[in-house]
Amino acid sequence: MGQNGRVALFLADEQALFRQGLARQLSLYPDLDILGEAASDEEALAALQRLPPCVMIVCSLSLNPYQGVVRKVHHHLPAGSILAVADVKDPEAIFQAASSGAEALLPRGTGAESWAQTVRDVHGGGHPIDQDLAENPEVARRFLDEFKELFSRPGLTSLLIELSPLEREVLRRLAGWMSLEEIGLSLQTTPRDLLRHLTSIRRKLEANTGAQETVLALWGDKEERK
Repeated sequence: MGQNGRVALFLADEQALFRQGLARQLSLYPDLDILGEAASDEEALAALQRLPPCVMIVCSLSLNPYQGVVRKVHHHLPAGSILAVADVKDPEAIFQAASSGAEALLPRGTGAESWAQTVRDVHGGGHPIDQDLAENPEVARRFLDEFKELFSRPGLTSLLIELSPLEREVLRRLAGWMSLEEIGLSLQTTPRDLLRHLTSIRRKLEANTGAQETVLALWGDKEERK
């Protein structure tokens, strides 16, 4: 939280006009507190050393989502949240946002009121990105495939003790190559709730140093293959 119970915000985006304009708009809301801005990964990560634990980070996807600030924010500031920015909210942007661990994704052209409401939603524990995945089946399947590849890597199974019994059941069925629909039927839950569990699992693992190294190695391999 910021001062007087307000939601603390830190804006990280390389486009100064957008970043400064958004800061001015959000500063008009009495329940939001702008702590600062950054124009690069390095500036944003340096600011983590002095930010309070409940800060909201608003971050552009162009700041290297796989190995950059998004994942490192979750690792160094696990109580914080990520609201990602994209030029266009298309399937690729949704996939990158979900894979990098962001709780929400908004396009640059979003109005101030929608920005403010999404900030409040994410700060309150919401994960609008799950709804984006649920509404884009092809993106959701791609996200699941990435997750299966992640858990085929050695060194993660010992960390499953950190997960809830339901999260472990979701992973057990996923490891058996069950579809999202099949897992939902077997656990009597909805695809959207399953996606919410998967994003929760990813955040828990990335808060663990050993798991984070494995995750970053996976994304690094993918970047090298492009």
